[in-house]
Amino acid sequence: MIRFRGYLTFEDTLKVQKALEERKFFSSSVAITVVTLGMTGFIIYKMQLEMLVAAFLLLFMGAFMYGGFRLMKASARNAQKKIYEKACTKRNGVLTNNQIAIRKNKITTKIPWNLFEKAVETENIITILKNKETLSFAQYMFDTERDWSQAKKLIMSKYSKTLNSE
Repeated sequence: MIRFRGYLTFEDTLKVQKALEERKFFSSSVAITVVTLGMTGFIIYKMQLEMLVAAFLLLFMGAFMYGGFRLMKASARNAQKKIYEKACTKRNGVLTNNQIAIRKNKITTKIPWNLFEKAVETENIITILKNKETLSFAQYMFDTERDWSQAKKLIMSKYSKTLNSE
């Protein structure tokens, strides 16, 4: 029986999400930027402005868009963090050879290991998953280094399909 408590930090959940997300050839923000700057360049060309003025306008537009995207991303991240931290009510649990038992709000949920398909280890975090459903563990969720080591060994032994991401 290995006891754990709490949740991953918000920053660690972002690391797990990034490690598990499908790799895209290019992001939507890159596509929007390229199209917008291309259209701006075309409009500037049609206006027949001097090259120096045109270059300044394109540079200004690019910097404005970059700042806007950064601001929107930071704002969305802060909103997500508030929601995440509010949703993380007090919980603790136990890992056994047969199951994971999680106690939250005086209710214990028992999850059999075979509910998940594989384990992924990323930056000292172990995530077990099936499709989009995940359950993650980090060292700070355990009382001792020994408990964390035992937990890692137990979790990794349950899944033949394991992935290591760095």
